[in-house]
Amino acid sequence: NIRSLGKNLERIQEDISLFEKFDILSFNETNLQLSKLPNGIKDLVLEGFREPIVYEPLRRSGKGGGLATYVNKRGCNHEDIELLQCPDTIYAEYQLIKSTTSRE
Repeated sequence: NIRSLGKNLERIQEDISLFEKFDILSFNETNLQLSKLPNGIKDLVLEGFREPIVYEPLRRSGKGGGLATYVNKRGCNHEDIELLQCPDTIYAEYQLIKSTTSRE
């Protein structure tokens, strides 16, 4: 639970050597709306990781919610990452991501 990715991103960037050993970083409670970021998704880039897959909060209150998933560049190519669609009948925040690793 990141409790606002925007507020904690700089801390993650400062400790990127700790995080870069992981293939996938997944954060919930990002409280993030891309339209409110000056440079959109570019403001969320982490060194060594692909642009995050972002799911904006569903809550009408605008507080809490939201998901962001980062895939390490060394783990797979951009075209090997697929966001799987889930039924619209479920009211929940979740991401299903399929990646094909290309690690040697």
